Amino acid sequence: RNVVLMRRSGVTLLLDASIDELVARIGRDEHRPLYRSRESLIELKAERSALYTAACDHIVDTNGRSILDVVEEVIRCVRT
Repeated sequence: RNVVLMRRSGVTLLLDASIDELVARIGRDEHRPLYRSRESLIELKAERSALYTAACDHIVDTNGRSILDVVEEVIRCVRT
């Protein structure tokens, strides 16, 4: 149901990052209820990856990129 609503709303993007990048970004943030450990993050990403990929129009790799660089790519994706 959510995927159908997203598709109707416009362009959908998946901002993707590697496990290492996600762990570095999250750090020790205790306000991330689904992040308990690196292993739990690996499992969560594996469970959701196919669904997220199937639901999006574009995948934007955010690994090692600046916010500005990612934003510029997002704008290019939305304009196409």
